[in-house]
Amino acid sequence: MVEEKSNEITVIPDLVDKLQIKGQVIAIDVMGTQKEIAEKIRSKRADYVLA
Repeated sequence: MVEEKSNEITVIPDLVDKLQIKGQVIAIDVMGTQKEIAEKIRSKRADYVLA
C-alpha cells in the first residue's frame, strides 16, 4: 500500500533501499518500469523483470 498522494514510482526506490536483494530477481508491473528503478535494483546486485 502507498499513501494517498503517492504511487509505486516514488515508493519502490525507497523499498529497494531498505531490502537486502542481492542475488534476487525483482518483478515489477508496468507502473514501476522506470530507468531509475532498474538502475537502483542493479546497483544492489539484483536482477529485474519489468512487465
